[in-house]
Amino acid sequence: MEKFKPFLEYMKNSEINSAYSLLLEDFGDDETNTLAKVFQSVLTSHFIRQRSGKMNALFNLKRTGFNPSLVIDVGAQVGTPELYQTFPDAHHIFIEPVIECIPTLQHIASELKSVTIYNCAISNINGETELSVTDSKQYASIDENIGKEIRTIEVKTVDSILEDFPKINGSILLKVDVDGPEVKVLQGSKFLLKQDCVIVIEASMADENPRFNRVVEYLSAYGYEVYDIVDPLYRQSDWHLWQVDLIFVKKDSPIWGPKTYI
Repeated sequence: MEKFKPFLEYMKNSEINSAYSLLLEDFGDDETNTLAKVFQSVLTSHFIRQRSGKMNALFNLKRTGFNPSLVIDVGAQVGTPELYQTFPDAHHIFIEPVIECIPTLQHIASELKSVTIYNCAISNINGETELSVTDSKQYASIDENIGKEIRTIEVKTVDSILEDFPKINGSILLKVDVDGPEVKVLQGSKFLLKQDCVIVIEASMADENPRFNRVVEYLSAYGYEVYDIVDPLYRQSDWHLWQVDLIFVKKDSPIWGPKTYI
């Protein structure tokens, strides 16, 4: 293991990229090279797992030059750190229907540059609706009965919320995590969808009412295409792919960069 001492030192210091680069060298004998390839496989899996998360996907977007002025978090729950850590200079809108989550969001907002919080549901209408809340207060839905408690709550469209921010110019990021009425949220975002916008939206694939295809079909009508697929959730009983987060970008956006593999 003498030849791997520099590699192990980098790993000890969490300098994984530097450690990986050492594995690409020729160690001079077959046995050591074989062991190096095993380490390569382990680290490659680590890099792929990292890249398939929302945080790295958003940082990858930022490297293309995308830096939104406004980030709208529909279904903020107790915060989406990937959004405000990647784009700290944007104005962030936290939208969450469960009132028990609001104090946590207020605490997060106190540490950020610019935040507005809405305690409401989002759909394709403005008015009031019923909200079903689980006992844990962790999940809620205006689309189906998921808990014993039913509340009456204000419901707004994304477009109506945008009217409160007429002075904000530039790109917009819309993140949607609403456990069911994703298409209704998009139907209430027609003005937004015509803007310079990136959309991050949760889409189920294997439940009784899968939304993946419906979300893709709806957004394609506005010129959006799937740019990235992140945060895969696998059903643990059989490791079937249950849901993912889809990132959409307009098909003619410069974010895509060159359309060649190399």
